[in-house]
Amino acid sequence: MHPVASHTRRSALTLGALLALAGCSLVSPVAEPEQAAAAKSPGNPFEIVASPNLLDRLEIGEPEWTSVSATLSVASRVEVDERRAVRVGAQVSGRIKEVFVNEGDTVTAGKVLAVIYSTQLSETQAEFLKAYTREQLAQRAVERAKQLLEADVIGIAELQRREAELADAEAEIAAARDQLSVLGMS
Repeated sequence: MHPVASHTRRSALTLGALLALAGCSLVSPVAEPEQAAAAKSPGNPFEIVASPNLLDRLEIGEPEWTSVSATLSVASRVEVDERRAVRVGAQVSGRIKEVFVNEGDTVTAGKVLAVIYSTQLSETQAEFLKAYTREQLAQRAVERAKQLLEADVIGIAELQRREAELADAEAEIAAARDQLSVLGMS
């Protein structure tokens, strides 16, 4: 037999014998509190002396293994720790299409929480694309006008008109880019 198992078995038998002797104590359950206090060993912190009221409710028996489970019902209220909660909002209005996290989930910076369908954002993106296309066309028109001016096909006024159109297109694309930036797009 293994030495640790033998030692454990001996300890368990010794404990069982001590509990059996404690159950056969000479102090009766109806003994006076003074007698119980006199029988108490002042040096043993594990010794418990029960009052007569407690002895009426105690059941003394053989020690045995059993599973213990208890349910305790109490009145309570669950609250969110406001110091750990964060308010989440979007820079655009719209309808939520998908949600990727649940309340209480831990998230990191940059994680996508939800997808929002926003008509305002869609319209602003379309305006940006139109302004980009106009700017590209105006740039090509200025380049052609410079070539035509060098060939003496058009006058300087036509080149200046096309350069003004390019400046307008550049201003439109800058405004559309700023609007997208306000809506959280880069």
